[in-house]
Amino acid sequence: MYTILISLMISVACVVLPAWVLDWSPKWTVLPAFAIGVAAFVWLSRRISRRFEALNQAADRELQALQQLGQQMAQRPNMRNPTLLVQRLDAAVAIFRRGFFLEKWQFGVGTMLNARIGMLLFSKPQLMPDAPVGECIPYLEKALVKGRKAQLMSNLWPAWAMLGIAYYKQDKKNLTRVRGVFDACLAHVRKEPLFWQIYAFVLVQEDEIDAAIAVLARAKEALPDDAPLAENLTALQNRKKMNMRPYGELWYQFGLELPKIAQPPRMPHPRARGGFARRR
Repeated sequence: MYTILISLMISVACVVLPAWVLDWSPKWTVLPAFAIGVAAFVWLSRRISRRFEALNQAADRELQALQQLGQQMAQRPNMRNPTLLVQRLDAAVAIFRRGFFLEKWQFGVGTMLNARIGMLLFSKPQLMPDAPVGECIPYLEKALVKGRKAQLMSNLWPAWAMLGIAYYKQDKKNLTRVRGVFDACLAHVRKEPLFWQIYAFVLVQEDEIDAAIAVLARAKEALPDDAPLAENLTALQNRKKMNMRPYGELWYQFGLELPKIAQPPRMPHPRARGGFARRR
């Protein structure tokens, strides 16, 4: 990352130049050079953060305009024009794409940009049903990080869930990739009840009831006090339908179930928006 590289170069210069020009011993300059390097790193990181936040704000203005337009169309169905909604969404995507030059400057920027773009493209078929489902997949795949990085960026779980759902919508008879995504992420999002429930819901759609019960049983061990999760586990054990309505808008944005009452377009999950991802 350029931020780290530049900071290291500044630290080295603060040791080498005084020794070369002023014949100062490095033992007197190492600590000040280290402090200057840290200060440079903090200053550069803040500058990158501000530029990234400016991108978020510009894209959010487009999404807010999309939301307002959707509300107007919901009130006047005869004026519904999905093309106008998609144009707003594409404008937000274009803003984020302009930010990829920042990814070499700061840890996590590229992952965050791919997550946000992927989530926006994932929502496009909800605005225009004939939009391709797979358009979001390349971006969501790049947002699916592993290991320690996944632990640090676990607030991207909505994007990871959307990747699993996108795989499912592409090929509903092949759950291998779907299981791979959810199983790989569960180690990092054990405390996110909706992630477990989405996984179980997808399995139920393909009559994998026992597998869904096993998923929710594991979820209950991690989240013993989550009432909606416990209720859905009991429902599946009694061969009844899952009830996802307690999750409200957070659930409906994943496009697996439609609300009974028509609603305006939904913006991406708020916990995957904003600045750099950090561990909660």
